Amino acid sequence: MGTDPDLFVHPERISRELICPICTQVLENPVQTADEHLFCEDELLEWMSRSNEPTCPVTGNKLDPDGIRKPSRIVMNMLGELERYCDNRSEGCEWTGENEHLRNHAKGCTFRRREDMVNEIRRKDEKIETLRAKVEVLTKQVRKEKARSEDLANELLMCNRKLKVYDAFFDESNGKERDEKRGSGGSKQPSSSSSSSSSSSSGAGRDQSESALQKILKLRALQSFGGDEGKDNGV
Repeated sequence: MGTDPDLFVHPERISRELICPICTQVLENPVQTADEHLFCEDELLEWMSRSNEPTCPVTGNKLDPDGIRKPSRIVMNMLGELERYCDNRSEGCEWTGENEHLRNHAKGCTFRRREDMVNEIRRKDEKIETLRAKVEVLTKQVRKEKARSEDLANELLMCNRKLKVYDAFFDESNGKERDEKRGSGGSKQPSSSSSSSSSSSSGAGRDQSESALQKILKLRALQSFGGDEGKDNGV
């Protein structure tokens, strides 16, 4: 629906090009068809919904929805420069100004009808309640993510501590093995028979197996890994 020409200071000066052919009011939210006729957007949409093959109200040509667009800047400037009264003129408001400035004036107009102000307050209250509900949901999500982040940080700290214990344990064990090998290497006697060589290699294998077994036994004895060992064995 367009704007009543009587709400403008000089309705006689309004160009016919700025009058909607459907509602015969001054254009509101104008759109332009492919044949360059101007209409109020709501009026044209309602007109097109009445038929499966809508035609232009002015020329009768078939309307192409893809050809409908916003009008040029010149048209929008012409509409914006029209001088008009406040919508609350009947309530005593004497404001006049360019059409494009009406919205800013209406926000602070002290002559607004009580019903309009109540409706505006109701809309703002609804918006506030929507925002409050959104804040509550987001707050819960943030708390949940924060708790999860703290759990992950604690888990990471425990893993780092266990790795340090592992590293220290194996470094100590490997150092002892190297010392033992150096000591046994100096006391070995040369062997001339293949049987003594075979006996020596099998003995070294047993030593390595015993050394690995000792590591495992010592590792299981560490208190830092009591919980993990139980988990691994299904305890």
